[in-house]
Amino acid sequence: MASEGDDELEVSNKQVILKIYVTGSPKESDMYVSSNGTLSLKVPEGTNGVVVKNLYMSCDPHVLIQLKKPDTNSSKPPISVCLV
Repeated sequence: MASEGDDELEVSNKQVILKIYVTGSPKESDMYVSSNGTLSLKVPEGTNGVVVKNLYMSCDPHVLIQLKKPDTNSSKPPISVCLV
């Protein structure tokens, strides 16, 4: 949902948050969507910045490895998971 005010466009900020470590392929039930506030879409004056809207989310094989519960013998650091 977008709203305009003072020539500045704002949209709601949505995040896809992992509930648990993933076993196998991620499922929708492993995640939840959080809406927390709004973001300004105004690009700062004098910059060549671009605002991009993400329409789809995907996980490549490397990311799937990072979503698994950490192995204490692994040399790669795990990503943090927000348990709900």
